Amino acid sequence: MDPTNSVPWMWDFEVFINELKVNFGPHDPVGDAESSLMNLTMGEDSRIVKYNVEFWKLVTRLDWNESALTARYYSGLPLRIRVEILRGGKPTTLAAMRLKAQDADDIYWIGKDEAKRDSRKSDNSEQRGTNFSTHYPNSRDSTSKPDHSPYHDKPAHSDKEPDLKSEPEDPDFSDKLGKDGKLKGTERERRIKEGLCLYCGKPGHVAADCNKAAAARARASKLEPTESAVSTN
Repeated sequence: MDPTNSVPWMWDFEVFINELKVNFGPHDPVGDAESSLMNLTMGEDSRIVKYNVEFWKLVTRLDWNESALTARYYSGLPLRIRVEILRGGKPTTLAAMRLKAQDADDIYWIGKDEAKRDSRKSDNSEQRGTNFSTHYPNSRDSTSKPDHSPYHDKPAHSDKEPDLKSEPEDPDFSDKLGKDGKLKGTERERRIKEGLCLYCGKPGHVAADCNKAAAARARASKLEPTESAVSTN
């Protein structure tokens, strides 16, 4: 078959495309663009970049004035952006409307990203706590049960009577006592000043609560009957 005798557009790509547009293209490109623009909307969780690309692609096929385009652009935005646009006053130009919408969308997605990061941090913290409890099951925290070991439950001060047998003998304070058997004045003042027991000289208690003093009184009470018996004989 001789190509020179065939239909011209069969061998020229550009002519072929033009023939397709003429025979199969839209009969009313302006009307189709207007219909598409009127139905164009941005999804609640979509990015505004895609909406802007589609909007300006359709606008290039139309001859609308700026006021009509601004109104159509605003009505196609999701509620979250329209609410932010109304704050501080609604722009009257398409350029100002687009910039304010872009800022509102950026703020929205920044907030979403921050929420995701906080959620991941929280999950990681909980996971670390779970792993720690798994690897160290005997570790204690503020919610763990108290240790019931005999050393832990032992009170700081016991109400039981002191064990007189286990108490040591009275300390030798002969160099601090006077002839009457009482503390010398300087030694007494020193102990009072330093918060020491007036009997044993140790800190943390007074003579009335001193175990050594109690032991001495007990021993003295045991000796009294014997002494009385000796004196009567």
